[in-house]
Amino acid sequence: MGPFYGSNFAVCPGAILDDGLLSISVFRDFSKLELVWHFWSISRGRRQYHPKLEMFEGKTLEVSSSKPLSVHVDGQPIGTTPVRFRVLPKALKVVAK
Repeated sequence: MGPFYGSNFAVCPGAILDDGLLSISVFRDFSKLELVWHFWSISRGRRQYHPKLEMFEGKTLEVSSSKPLSVHVDGQPIGTTPVRFRVLPKALKVVAK
């Protein structure tokens, strides 16, 4: 996953598209007001660090929950938890003009 969601919304700063790793941002225990404030500040190119934001990298990611939660990928629903993601290195061929 890249660092941006949309054009300039850095939800995962430091993510690199071709490093063979998933970059994961976990927004832990944010109040609604804290989350809105954080998203507003990063959308304006300001601070990207927040003490409640945790970032991880790995080749696989498994998400589980005590009750099923909806899972979306690129804005599309794909099912419910539990779910597992993995990196497929060089699975996408990109051709530049």
